[in-house]
Amino acid sequence: MKEAIERVAFPFTFLLKREGEQWASICRETGIASCGDTLDAARDALMDAIEASFLYLLEQGRPYDIWQPMSAAETEEFRSGVPGECTEESMVMVAVLDTEAARAGGREGVHLDFVRSVAACSPSDELLIVA
Repeated sequence: MKEAIERVAFPFTFLLKREGEQWASICRETGIASCGDTLDAARDALMDAIEASFLYLLEQGRPYDIWQPMSAAETEEFRSGVPGECTEESMVMVAVLDTEAARAGGREGVHLDFVRSVAACSPSDELLIVA
């Protein structure tokens, strides 16, 4: 018997800005933040933090609680600083869930991947887009 698979896409906006010798990163749709020595390291650390948060919430049976958008004021506060030192990137976290394994509380039935757009997903995938 084939196990049930659910595919969910979470479109995110990453804000990254230089702060001295480091880069700070934050996701507007979750409020999750991180940092790194380079732009790429800050982006990677933010993806890792979002993955860890999503997996924790999945184990708690609340995966959609990842969606905690920042206010316009919080977004503007992060963007403030030296002009030109803040960049915005669109990313999509695609979660492929083996619902049987997820119900059992296991992470082995979960595959997470970050892509630049939903168009990068296989056209044959049935994809629920969370917005």
